[in-house]
Amino acid sequence: MPKSPRWLALRGLKSDAYRVLTRIHGVEIAEKEMGEIENSILKDKAKVKLNIFAKGVFSIIVISTVLSVLQQFTGINAVLYYGADIFEKALGFGKEDVLLQQVMLAAINLIFTFVAMATVDKLGRKPLLYIGSIGMLIGFLLLGGTLMSGNVGILSLIGVLLFIASFAMSMGSVVWVILSEMFPNNMRSIAMSIAVAAQWAANYVVTQFFPLVAESEVNKSEYWNG
Repeated sequence: MPKSPRWLALRGLKSDAYRVLTRIHGVEIAEKEMGEIENSILKDKAKVKLNIFAKGVFSIIVISTVLSVLQQFTGINAVLYYGADIFEKALGFGKEDVLLQQVMLAAINLIFTFVAMATVDKLGRKPLLYIGSIGMLIGFLLLGGTLMSGNVGILSLIGVLLFIASFAMSMGSVVWVILSEMFPNNMRSIAMSIAVAAQWAANYVVTQFFPLVAESEVNKSEYWNG
């Protein structure tokens, strides 16, 4: 596979770029595309560099970053990464049941992602976020209530599955749609990079913090043992 003609042109290797275009399209189209590439590069160089702290830019980046961080602070990846431990220790399922629970999590996640795909344009972005947030809250309240009362069982599982389903149809899918739509073209690449970097930083915090909480002396005696 040849190198990208635009990449070659950006590095001053215009003859190499033209050679690749000619091999792909022929001389006539190659000349036209080469001219378009050169004009595009000149326009990019003429653009003023984006100041992320400028008025109207910083606020959008803050909103997108907060939304990305909140996606991870729902605790979704703690549930997905440590699902086996949660089911075995907190919910009281046996080792033979853990694989089944993980399959159920993945299936629910997949199904409700398709639900989001089918409804995101019909219901709208914000309504799906509201519905999903309420569903996640109810799911975790149900799980927390059963753990606090010691009645761990099918209701606890329903709480976890309701949380996963609500996340998949809202924060899990809609956040990416919003991020792809909310930025003007002149700032999309930088703003998306910042938002996604913040998202994975938040993911790291959640996944590193969860085992510490789960293995703390208080939780060993009171949480895992009901």
